[in-house]
Amino acid sequence: AKKLDYRCLSREELSEEAIKYNVPVGKLQTAIVKPPRVYERMGPQREFYLSTITSILCKYALEGNLVYHGHTGHMLLPGIPHIFRIRVLGDMEYRIDKVMSRLKLSREKAVDYIANVDSDRDKWVRFLYGINWHDPSQYDLVVNLDHLGIANATTALGTMA
Repeated sequence: AKKLDYRCLSREELSEEAIKYNVPVGKLQTAIVKPPRVYERMGPQREFYLSTITSILCKYALEGNLVYHGHTGHMLLPGIPHIFRIRVLGDMEYRIDKVMSRLKLSREKAVDYIANVDSDRDKWVRFLYGINWHDPSQYDLVVNLDHLGIANATTALGTMA
C-alpha cells in the first residue's frame, strides 16, 4: 500500500467500524468455536455482519485505490474483475519469531498460539463463506515469501497491481 500510495485497510478496522453499527462481531467470533447448532442460530447476525462490512469495504473502495488485508476479504466483493486477490504464505519459523517478539511468548506458547489462530481462521471463513480459504483457486496469485522474500514480493505485487 505504501509503495503504491494506496489506502491500507485491515479486517480489524472493518470489524471495529462494524461494531459502531451494532454488529455483534465478538458474539459471532465466539460462536465459531461452539458446536454447529449454536452458530447455525447466528444466521441473521452473520448476514448483518456480512452486509455491514461489505458496505464499509465498498465505501472505502469507492474513495480510491485500496489495499485490504484480511482473511478472504475478496469474498465480500464477488464478480468485480479488477480486484487482485492475493494469498501470502509465510514460513512457520518466521511466524513463530514474530509472535514470540510481538506477544512476548515462549516458543512453545507461540506455536500453540499460531495453531489456535489458524484453526479459528479456518472456522471463521467456513462460517462466513462456506469455503476452504487454503484452496489456491480462490486467488489470482499465491505468493510464498519463503522463496520470494518480502522486498521482492512487494516490488512484484506493486508492478502487477
